[in-house]
Amino acid sequence: KSINSTLLAEDVQGRIDVTSTFKGRELNIEYLFRLFTNLVADLNSISLLGILISYEILHFSTNKYITSATTRFMFNFTSLGLIVPIEIDSWNT
Repeated sequence: KSINSTLLAEDVQGRIDVTSTFKGRELNIEYLFRLFTNLVADLNSISLLGILISYEILHFSTNKYITSATTRFMFNFTSLGLIVPIEIDSWNT
């Protein structure tokens, strides 16, 4: 059964680590959904990844085929009683 979502472009390529590249929308969206679904299954489990509760795009710029963005993600670490902001800078071509 495929996931019907337009969250990512059809020809997206995602790199998980040095050895793994997911080609195409379906594999990348499946990875993203599974990553956060496992975290929500047990809210008291200790994980390196918190539960994403919000995001905010702070800066965005584009020039021809290059885009750059700074995004702040807010993660809830229920087991530690913390809400932690993480800022990620990204460049896409």
